[in-house]
Amino acid sequence: MCNGCDPPEFYDIKTRTARKEHECGECHEAIAPGQKYIYWKGRFWNGFLDFKLCLRCDGDWRLLTDAIDEEEFDMCIHYGKFQDQLEEALNGGGIEADDLAEDDPLRELIERWLPHFYDLGESQQDIPESWCLEENRQLHFSFAFS
Repeated sequence: MCNGCDPPEFYDIKTRTARKEHECGECHEAIAPGQKYIYWKGRFWNGFLDFKLCLRCDGDWRLLTDAIDEEEFDMCIHYGKFQDQLEEALNGGGIEADDLAEDDPLRELIERWLPHFYDLGESQQDIPESWCLEENRQLHFSFAFS
């Protein structure tokens, strides 16, 4: 249970098939006509919200929430804030990146999301110490996968 946020009064989640192009609210990639996606809608204290999520990002959310030890790290799901939640989980919030096996799906998720954290054009000095910019222009946590 999340202690740090107000849950919706009610919500509904459906898998839909796109009739027109949509944009995923997490990765901002196109959801093409004919592709399935997750449609979430709910009512909070300040009004209704809705959200479209590609199936890959939905899987990423499920993987991240399953990997978190709820005793040590209490995570709220805020659609549209996946990269913030992932960064928080990696920076002392329940995921030990150094302990992930080479073939761990969580490791693949982390490597896939790292480029979303910073614009690859930023200089090395603008990136926090816990990050390093590799020669291949891929972002990595320096404590993870080095």
